[in-house]
Amino acid sequence: MKKIWFVSLLLLMTFLSGCKDDTEVSNTDSPHRTAFMMDFLAESSEGSSKEFEELFAEGNDQEFIQERFDLIKQIQTNGSSVTTMTLVTYENGKPLLVQLVYDTKTEEYLIHNVVEVPEDVAAFFEEAF
Repeated sequence: MKKIWFVSLLLLMTFLSGCKDDTEVSNTDSPHRTAFMMDFLAESSEGSSKEFEELFAEGNDQEFIQERFDLIKQIQTNGSSVTTMTLVTYENGKPLLVQLVYDTKTEEYLIHNVVEVPEDVAAFFEEAF
């Protein structure tokens, strides 16, 4: 039940963030902008594979990057939204998911929401990352 509630809440937050104006994306390097560019470059014929590759941290091989590119192409649709979230895990092993929003007035990221992550979902994050 916790997993269903968490996934529902995550989908609601993603939907609500998709309703925001695109002008909220910072013009500087940011997690939000990097994710937006990932989506744009995978969708567009204007972007090059080299530009897509430059979004990844050093140490990722070409095969890994190509697999991620193929994954994005496989699930991508005409519309998307980008939500900046950070997983904060404390020494006691308890994780929180923090949703951040960019404030164009102050030009900084602010906390929009904090959600306790259920143990089974936290296990997924530990296995995947």
